[in-house]
Amino acid sequence: AAEWNAKKNKSRALQCLKKKKMYEQEIEKIQAQCMNLMTLQMAQENSARQNDILAVQQEQVKKLKQTQMSAEQVENLKEDLEDAMANQQEIDQLLAEPLAGGTDMLDEDD
Repeated sequence: AAEWNAKKNKSRALQCLKKKKMYEQEIEKIQAQCMNLMTLQMAQENSARQNDILAVQQEQVKKLKQTQMSAEQVENLKEDLEDAMANQQEIDQLLAEPLAGGTDMLDEDD
């Protein structure tokens, strides 16, 4: 454009400026399209990641429910354990008691 302007060919210089402006506008459109594509790609990747996270969370909830005991089951287990411990203590006490007449026999031998 500067070359044509220097040669006093204003119409050719204007044509060059219009062409330059057209190319600049085209570059801006392409850049905007690229930005839109990058935005869409990031949104798609984010959506896929969120779906993966949700799938893992759903699987973990399912597994937790399968392995989880109810409060009633835990209470029954606790009662069973307490009964077993009480029974074992009673057995320990019975075994620790001297046998009937066992102490008398030891005294006589001494």
